[in-house]
This record gives sequence, C-alpha cells and structure tokens, in this order.
Amino acid sequence: MGFTLETVALLQTTGEYYSFKNIPYAEAPVGELRFQAPVPRVTVNRTIDDGSNTRICHQASGSYFPYSLALVATTIATTCDARPNNLAGIPPTNASESEDCLLLDVHVPKLIWKHRRDVKCPVLVWIHGGGYTEGSKEVIEPAGQISRSLIKGKGGMIVVSINYRLGMFGFPPNKEGESEVVSNAGLYDQRLALEWVQRNIHRFGGDSGHVTVIGESAGGGSIIAQLAAFGGEAGSSPFQQAIIQSAGLKPLLDSSRYSKVYEQFLSLSGVSNYSEAAELPLGELKEINKAMVALGPFADTVFSPNVDGTFIPDLPARLLYEGRLDRSVELIVSHNTAEGVLFSDPRVQDDEGFKAFFRNLLSNLSPQLIDKMATEVYPPDFSGTQPYKTHTERLVLAVGESLFDCNAFGLNLAYNNRTRGYLFGKCPGLHAQDVSYTLYRGQATDVYGLPLDGPTAEIIQDWLVDFTLLGDVVGSSARQMPIFGEDARVLQVRDATTPKKLEVVRDPSANHRCRFWLEAAMAETEARPRKKEEKKKILLARVEMNINPFRSPSRPEAEWFSVGLASTFPDVGDDGELSRFRSCNAGMRPGCKVFYSPKTDNSKREELSIEDDSYLSTDIGRDLKDQVLVFQHRGKFHAIDHRCPHSSYPLSKGVPFDIEDFGVVLSAGLTCPKHGWSFDVFSGMSDRGHYKLGVWEVQLRDVPGGDSGNADMEVWVRRKQRMG
Repeated sequence: MGFTLETVALLQTTGEYYSFKNIPYAEAPVGELRFQAPVPRVTVNRTIDDGSNTRICHQASGSYFPYSLALVATTIATTCDARPNNLAGIPPTNASESEDCLLLDVHVPKLIWKHRRDVKCPVLVWIHGGGYTEGSKEVIEPAGQISRSLIKGKGGMIVVSINYRLGMFGFPPNKEGESEVVSNAGLYDQRLALEWVQRNIHRFGGDSGHVTVIGESAGGGSIIAQLAAFGGEAGSSPFQQAIIQSAGLKPLLDSSRYSKVYEQFLSLSGVSNYSEAAELPLGELKEINKAMVALGPFADTVFSPNVDGTFIPDLPARLLYEGRLDRSVELIVSHNTAEGVLFSDPRVQDDEGFKAFFRNLLSNLSPQLIDKMATEVYPPDFSGTQPYKTHTERLVLAVGESLFDCNAFGLNLAYNNRTRGYLFGKCPGLHAQDVSYTLYRGQATDVYGLPLDGPTAEIIQDWLVDFTLLGDVVGSSARQMPIFGEDARVLQVRDATTPKKLEVVRDPSANHRCRFWLEAAMAETEARPRKKEEKKKILLARVEMNINPFRSPSRPEAEWFSVGLASTFPDVGDDGELSRFRSCNAGMRPGCKVFYSPKTDNSKREELSIEDDSYLSTDIGRDLKDQVLVFQHRGKFHAIDHRCPHSSYPLSKGVPFDIEDFGVVLSAGLTCPKHGWSFDVFSGMSDRGHYKLGVWEVQLRDVPGGDSGNADMEVWVRRKQRMG
C-alpha cells in the first residue's frame, strides 16, 4: 500500500482540519521506471514524514510570458482601471524539485477524523494546473473550501491534492508508431492517484463512492483526458462528479510534431534512444526539459497530453464530438471571459503574423484551414461587426477559444447539454483569475493582485462545495447554475458594480467559431482504423487499469460477472423493441439479454429466458428491480436496470434510438413504450422529470485461453459504484 497512518504525520493546523502530507501513491519513477507508467507503491517507508520535506515534480516555463504579461498589464489598466501588483505566474513554493514526487496530501476536517471509523464523507480531489510543465499540490490551499463545507450544519468534506509528473518527465515525446516510453505518463500518474483514493480514503473517513475531481487549466484538460481515457472504453471513472474550469487542451494534438520534439530531445541529450537517456544524470535532463519548454512556440508548453493510441486513442476534440467518454459523471463546466490574454503575443499586428502564430501553435492545421480561420472564422474586419476591434483583440479571442472556451463548448455537446456551468467575468476575466475565488480564504487580492470580491468568492465556493457534498439535487446551491440546454445557458459572474452581478446568459462559446475548431479536428485526421492488435492493446491497458488491487470489490453488488461473448449479441439499430429476435452469427437471437442479479446474494444470479414473457413474472421472486438488461447498440455495449424508473415497465420492450444535437450523434437513448419516457443509456438521465435510469458498468475482456488471433471478447457487467 506504500504507507501506514503511523508513518504519515498528522499535522495540527490553526484551522478546522488536519493535514496528512506527502503520502506516496507510487514507487519513485527513477532508473528503469523513468519515462514509464507509474508503479503502485508497495514498499513502506517506516520513517515518519512530518511534511516539512515537501517535494514537487520538475518544473519548466515558457520564455514568452514576459510579452504576454505585458499584455495582461495593459488589459487590466484599460478595461478595469486598476494596476496589477502580482504578475509572477504560479506562486513559488519552498518545496524542492525531485523525481520522487508522486505524492499526495489529504486534508481532513477534525470532526470527520475523530469519527472516521463511523462516517463516509464526500471527497474533493484537486488536479493542479500549470500548462503540464509547472505547478504542484502545494498551490492548493484547502482552508477556505473546507470551512465553507462545515458552515450552516453541513457535514464537511475531505480535500485531496496530488502531484503528477510534468514536462518531459511526465509527457516524454515518442516517435510515432513506437512505444519506447509512455508518452502520457503524467495522465497515468493522475489515474493511479485517483485509484489510490478509491482504495484508501475510507481510512480517513471518506467515501470512495462520493468523489468529485476538480481542476483548472491543465487540471481541467487532464479531467477531460480522464473522462475520455481509452476512448471511453475504460468502464467507470474513479470519480462520480467533476468540476472542470478553463480546460486547457489543444484541439489538434499533432503526433508528427511530437515525433519532431522526440528528435530534438535526442539531439540535445546526445543519445540515440530512451534506454540511454534513462541513464543520463538527472541534472542534464532537468536542463534539457527547461530549455525545450523555454524555446517552444508562443502559448505552447511543448510537453503535454498527446495521441498515444492507448490512453488517448484519438484527438480529444474527436472523442468529444463522437461521445467516446464516460458520460455517467455529472459535471460543472466553467470558463472565463478573457482566457486568451495570457497566451497572446502583442507583437502580432497584421494578418500574416496572425496566420504564422497559429501555424506554429497548431502545426498540423492545414494551409486550407489556416486560410479559412483567418478569412472566414476570424476575419481581419475591425469595423465593429466582429467581437474585436484590433489585431490584438482578434488574436486574444482566437487563442482563448481554440485552447479553452471551445473545450467547454465541446464538453457540453458531448454531455447532451446536460451540464451546469458558469462564466467568470470579474474584470477582466483573465485565465486563472477565478482560482483565487475557488480557493478563497479571506485574502484581499486575487492571483493578479486585483481586489478580490469576498462575497462573490463565497457564492462561487458554495456552488462548488454544495455540488461536492450534495451533487445536483434540490437544496444544493449548485442548482443556481442553469442546465446548459439547447439555449446554451450559463450563470455569468460579473463585477459588483454592474446592475446584475449574477445573470443567466447565453454562453459566448456557443458560436460558429467553436464549431470550426470541432470540425477542424474531424477534417484534419480521419479516424484511425482500429486494427485487431491495436484494439486488443487498448482493451488490455483498460483492463489493467480497472482490474487491479485499487478497485477490488468487497461487496456482492460490486462483483463483476460475465454475460457471454460479444458475438452472441446482435448489434441493434433503431429498428424496434430490444427483445425482438435479430440475425446474429447465422442464426436468430433476441436483441438483448436479461439477468437476475440480487444485490445481496450472488449465488442466485442467473440468465432469464427471453423467448417468452415468463422472465417478466414476479411470482418466483425475480423482481424487475433485481434484473439487468444487456444489449449492443451501434457497436457499444450497454447494461441498464431492466425496470423503467418511472413506470416500473420492463425496458426489454423499449426501443433504442440515437440522440442527436445539431445533426451530430452524441449518445444513445431508450424509450419506454408504456408512457413514452426516454432515457440516455450512458448517463441514465430522462427527457422529463427527475427519474434516473440505473446504468451498470460494462467491460470487454479477452476470452480466457482463447486463440490470440480471435477478435471475440467476453462481456462483463456490474452495478455502477456510485455515491452512497
């Protein structure tokens, strides 16, 4: 397990909580483990860690910041009539950089700690931002959030913050088509830390079935990557809710460019492969990391999540567009009104400079799309017909939308517009300005040195804390934020001097420009054909991540069970009720299977015959509420409660259909014929009312002892391990 509570110091704080610092969740990624996926910590260091020897992962920063920070100062002065006094970026810490940095902190309210053996409290896990090259768990100060979770009779929550490898150490460039290193090692670090929480948080009084993950910028982009891990085929995410703020993730992750970064790395390091690089002195690798990030293009951190064919099997924008992610997770999505200022070059003052900026930033954007972007999407028209009046404002808008705003828009589409969210518009709405409000603890200024509006900060904190504690339920202040919906509604936070400090508005990211960025990802890279070997690689990696000691079931309802070979399920389209017989393997089979699986007694589990209606009978103790319905719809397997939550009618009589938005297929649904109610089979949400369909977890696994050349897989299901 890698630690005992006896070897981690319980740090008394001046506030209302205890802190457990520097808990290792993985073995130190050094030597042969450098540039590889993390290995769960199994050795126990018996030395008590008092938290004073804080370690953070190796850091690096782009050299373009002096130019963009000058633009930040100008923007603040001209739009807010204020003068910033802190433009140093991520605040420095007293921590030392180290490769042995895969650590996390657990902050527990004192009352929860006192009763930890008797309570199961909600958990908030922070994934820090910093462009995937800087930042650490140390920038997360939980005092304000914990305090808000304890007021007005609220029971409190546990806050966890994690380190993950950054820069070249966390996202080492790889040659396209090769697997010498794990090029998304930092994402695997995050995943392992989240799995650690699932396995261990009960020891602190936490509930592993009530975990919310939060992240801003690179932290928000990381959460998107976790939701879409393995192309959405990873089963249940190791969290139930997510708060995604200003998600930073490139719409086009150029694998060919990453191959060039790989060649640059080999040239600078003087080696021919990673085996040799792993033996280089750490000091040399640190300097190479810093130099490559510093010399990268404007707004580009060089090392970041990339398409590796496994963890990220395709462009993130494409994964969102096609709905290939875990849509059972409930979301809050936010972004700011001036995201692009911090990443824009004020020296760009003509059309050619505008095009050159994006040729460098998104090198796989074709010349045709560059021209379309510069002439149709962001035309050089400063007459007042566009939302910009200067070359600088044009660049700021394009950078902000391409890197941040449109990720929020894509998420909302991917989740069928059922997210809640807000737009941070406190003047001037800069990237990361909202983090000071999220982590507000009584300070007078924000991260840019601007006056901080305490009452507004407490409102925002209440939204996020209530969402963590209660979810999206009646009584939660998070419901002040509207459902995004077809009208793209968000709650905008403005300055206190404006007529309406809080107002529901149309999200400015719901525009044709963001559609361009989503469509560019679809146009630039055709979906890579899934060869049998590649599909197997993804499935094996997915199984390894989900079937491990960190997720071992301890309750009957948490046990996986097989429902048969994938080839025994017809692929149903939108052609009638599920139970109807269809052609399958040169025969006729029902379009679904039904299994009786009582929660408390696995010995009574059995498949029920669907050839007649006897499986619907309740006089033999096989109530619909203990039955699971399994079927395949357009290539994806689904397992749901057999009983309609509204009418108690068997959903095997239901009719599947595609859920579309703006002509794009985003999900699948099932209509209950009794009253015509429909349910999303990914999220369980209904098209009316507050009824929610129970959605089960599904995995495809290799057939034990099967022929390696046989592509058939075995389908396994279990009840989703959700809150409570």
